[in-house]
Amino acid sequence: MIYIHPGGNRDRRFKRFHLWNSVGQAFEEAMAISSLMYDGVLETFPRLKICVSHGGGYMPYYMGRIDRNYAEKVNTRVNMSKPPIDYLRMLYFDSCVYERAVLQHLVDKVGAERVLLRGRSKAGRIRHRYRHAVAGAARGNLGNERGGAARPGKSVAASRRGRLAT
Repeated sequence: MIYIHPGGNRDRRFKRFHLWNSVGQAFEEAMAISSLMYDGVLETFPRLKICVSHGGGYMPYYMGRIDRNYAEKVNTRVNMSKPPIDYLRMLYFDSCVYERAVLQHLVDKVGAERVLLRGRSKAGRIRHRYRHAVAGAARGNLGNERGGAARPGKSVAASRRGRLAT
């Protein structure tokens, strides 16, 4: 599996307030996915396994406009034979998105089997929180539930089946 984790956007517009990390990171992840789709990489290599960090940045949350461009602008379809959402669902995404609602949207958009567990470990606290959040999202419940047996490196769906989704 190929893991894509851009280093943020170092353009001078992003220097203030660490925008290179907070805004630029998600922008670069969306650009990476765009390149994979529009340049035909996913079309040419459909069995390639790619995981994009931080839930894919902005891309999974802005697919309406991407799909509209595909439908209305012929030049966007040059290297694609199917709608962009189909290519998005070919990718894997890590669960490090920092908000439960964002995680739920990602699971709803691409499916639990495409979301892999990831967490920054400070004595395991954050990783533990995301393990339960992803498991809850897979069940459609992001309440305070503490169930789920997912482990880092496994997809939500695979954790329930007891094997890796790679």
